Amino acid sequence: MKIVCVCTDLSNQWLEDWLQSAKMWGYTDIHVVGQGLPWEGFATLYREILLCLDACHHPDEVVLVTDCYDVVFTGPVDELIAKYNARQGRVILGCESECGPNCRPLVCGDAKVRERFLNSGFVMGKVQQLQQLVTRAQQLC
Repeated sequence: MKIVCVCTDLSNQWLEDWLQSAKMWGYTDIHVVGQGLPWEGFATLYREILLCLDACHHPDEVVLVTDCYDVVFTGPVDELIAKYNARQGRVILGCESECGPNCRPLVCGDAKVRERFLNSGFVMGKVQQLQQLVTRAQQLC
């Protein structure tokens, strides 16, 4: 499984924490993209993710795209892969309880569920699925 994050500021301490937690839990195929580029919001995020996905040679390879400034890994790679496989190859998106300032108020699921707003800080799926998803998100920018 390939792990991808977009990080334009390599001096950020949170990136080091993210990398250390990934390595500690056995994640080895790590790709930090966007290094040194000016941050232009989601346009930068989507462009760099698509470039990384386009470089993948297997459309069915599983890829996890995460934030790296406010995320750490808390479990082993085998556990995450097993949980992904239990979802039968569907794209998995993170959700949160609040719709942030740059969020489109698209509600996901039941309004009674606490974490119901989609969040791009955790997106997992097969290369081909993620290419379609990120391309569509890019069109919304």
